Amino acid sequence: MVKPLFKPASPGNLINRFLQRTDITKNADGSYDVDGDLNTSGIVHREKLLFRLNKIKGNFYCYGALNTLEGFPREVHGKLVFVDDEKRFKKGDIRKICNIKGKLIWH
Repeated sequence: MVKPLFKPASPGNLINRFLQRTDITKNADGSYDVDGDLNTSGIVHREKLLFRLNKIKGNFYCYGALNTLEGFPREVHGKLVFVDDEKRFKKGDIRKICNIKGKLIWH
């Protein structure tokens, strides 16, 4: 049996990396605002966001497959880009929970 070269990051490690960012603010309801761009490559575990997001004041890039919109931001001031996703969600479903001021794009 071949052992993997790298051990996947644990949720605890992913959370610690996110919380080290200097452009985030934790809100009273436990959600987070990000004053800039954010991509999901470091905040998704088992196809789910590890945090509840409120406002992304830049662009929001969703890498890989999310199987739920739980924790999805309520506002994205830039564009919302799904990269390497299978279009699991309809545009209308996303716009019901997220006010996107820029474009909604799938790559």
